[in-house]
Amino acid sequence: MASNDITPLLDSQPPNLPFNVSRVTADGRPTQYLLDWENFTSDWFRSNIVKTDQRIDTVKAVADGASAAVTTETNARVAADAALAEQITTVSASVGKATASGQIYFGAMAGPAGSVAAYGVFLTAGDTYAGMQIIAESGGGASIGFAANDFRLTDSGTAQNVFNYTAGVFTFNVPVRVGTLDIATQAVTAPSVVSSGSVTALNSTAGGWFTLISASATGISGYAAIISADCQYRLASGTGTITGRYRLLKNGSTVLRSGNLFLFADFSPIFINKLDADMAGSNTYELQVTIATTGTVTFEFTDKSIMIDMRKR
Repeated sequence: MASNDITPLLDSQPPNLPFNVSRVTADGRPTQYLLDWENFTSDWFRSNIVKTDQRIDTVKAVADGASAAVTTETNARVAADAALAEQITTVSASVGKATASGQIYFGAMAGPAGSVAAYGVFLTAGDTYAGMQIIAESGGGASIGFAANDFRLTDSGTAQNVFNYTAGVFTFNVPVRVGTLDIATQAVTAPSVVSSGSVTALNSTAGGWFTLISASATGISGYAAIISADCQYRLASGTGTITGRYRLLKNGSTVLRSGNLFLFADFSPIFINKLDADMAGSNTYELQVTIATTGTVTFEFTDKSIMIDMRKR
């Protein structure tokens, strides 16, 4: 109850019985005047003093199909083992079928089982709803909940739509920088890179395949990867004839790419860029060559590397 309500309330209380009105009869029993005054006083206390723990104020305007209202409700309740204090402000407006409303709630409650404090803002415009609630519990629980289509922050006076949350998926609309390496396994994947600058000279592989470099990565269902493999090679000194082929092999059996080796006197590149759409389980990729020769001539290979850039599809 507001302080400016006290004076009118006191002015409305029952007056004392006039001095010339008898309180008791000759045999000491209360008179009817006294009984009536006690009943009147009791009714007044019941309808006024008992209700001072609750206050509801409403301001409303209605005109030509439009309405607006502001309601403020304040409650304070105390029982033998519980206490409640809350304040609720509700606003509403409507014109025809267009409606909007908002509510601010602030409350605290305590009892034998513990205490809780809550603050909330709830907004509705037509069929669109937005809200925010903060809750703290004596048992240790504390949370802030939002209901909204997007979340905006202001930087230098410009509102930015930072991210959207739809159907359980966060979509970030701004660049994101992660300032920690403490990231759960498979939450963010970094490319796996293996490289070597040593020179490998090969004359003949005796009909088989020689692995220049290999790399492995473990993926999960729903992940894909770009496999990039490259090296430099050239025809070195020697006599005789020489031919060769190269390939990118997955898990010892699947050929992802292949081609012929040419007789370049200067170092020339082999570059393979291949999409692997099935990254479930552990996978090994090898850059291999096979060479046949009739003399001492050789191929030299250097700057060998493989990168596995895994992405979630």
